[in-house]
Amino acid sequence: MITRFRYGVLIFLMLIACSFGRSIEGDVALQQTSTLQADVTMTSSPPEQPTIEPTSQTESNDTSPALTLVPPNPSPLGQVFLSVQPVQTIEGSYYIVLPGPLSVSATTSNATRVEFFTAPPGTGSTPKLEYSDANGSDGWGWTWRTPLLGAHLWAEAVHADGSRTSSQIAWLLTPEAFGTPPPPEQWLLYTNEDLSYSVEYPSGWTVDEYGLRTPGKEILFSPPNPEPFIAYFSILLESRTIDQIKDAFARDFPDIPPIPISIAAQSAILYRYNQQRQEIFAMLPRGIFRIATDKATMPEVQHMLSHFYLIMINPSIDHRIRFAPGATSARLEGSIRGQDSYNYVLYALQDQYMSITLTSPDNNVWLTLAGDDGIPLSRSAVGAPTHWEGVLQASQDYHISAVVEQPTSESTTYTLDVSITN
Repeated sequence: MITRFRYGVLIFLMLIACSFGRSIEGDVALQQTSTLQADVTMTSSPPEQPTIEPTSQTESNDTSPALTLVPPNPSPLGQVFLSVQPVQTIEGSYYIVLPGPLSVSATTSNATRVEFFTAPPGTGSTPKLEYSDANGSDGWGWTWRTPLLGAHLWAEAVHADGSRTSSQIAWLLTPEAFGTPPPPEQWLLYTNEDLSYSVEYPSGWTVDEYGLRTPGKEILFSPPNPEPFIAYFSILLESRTIDQIKDAFARDFPDIPPIPISIAAQSAILYRYNQQRQEIFAMLPRGIFRIATDKATMPEVQHMLSHFYLIMINPSIDHRIRFAPGATSARLEGSIRGQDSYNYVLYALQDQYMSITLTSPDNNVWLTLAGDDGIPLSRSAVGAPTHWEGVLQASQDYHISAVVEQPTSESTTYTLDVSITN
């Protein structure tokens, strides 16, 4: 039984929602999840009240009913699906989130741009355009920092003819809105400069870097006294392409659909096996990363998902290549845009044999190679080279550049293989 104070707060908040001028979904008993997927109607007027229909469950350990918000009167232009991650709990027609960064994304079609709006709770609140995304090639979305007491949030797809399609409004509230802030937790920052990411994790957890010795560069985060054979939070560099990952899931887990989301403001897809087990495949500048957990509803895990950051990379700086102890080769992966370059440096001895290969999906990332002495060994502008090998004539640093000469606004992934033998 809820207290009178809490009951009064709930009534007050519901009255505020009604005065906002848009319909908010009615009380919906949904299972707790780390990602909110709101199906929304596409009309020029405020969205109508959605209906609730049960959906078939995938085979899992989760016995909670799976529900979907079904938008009424779908528009011929399609629908806008709003995704917010992470969501702490769902209570009736509003969603409780922690103050701080949220990954907000929208999935739609036939749009030239998507605009994201917020408005504070209250009568006569003026909507604010928070972000306009005009490039949907990497997904529609951005990272939003939640106000202290929360806000209304929605997305509007703008079509070529100027018409707009609005998503359902998500009413996001923080624990402070109820006067019950979460207990304090000390967070540490783990940073991996080689892979260009950082993530916050609880001070009492351990970080296992043994996987850095493997091609996947896996990092494992675990609480004190972890359960055996449980991945609480795992970050792994994938060797597969995103199409290979989708094909594998379609073949092995046909009942688990990919859910488009964003993490660290980058495009990603989520596969949810059940309420606890989920895998996120994020397309980041250093490659495709898999972020997996068997404890998706743990507040610590949700905090880590929302506090996963990219380290800004300066492509004009030479990044030194270091082989693992005893190794004679290294593989590096990256992502660059048109008419940009990413630079590496590697020291080698005279008379050693060096081989360098650049591969990319469209064979449009080319190789430039020169020594400290200024003598060019390979030029990207001459013959579109992707491979060089030969005996080195001097002991010095050698500068390697991955270059995209053709102008394009889309990122291009590449793999650089370097080997040196005596």
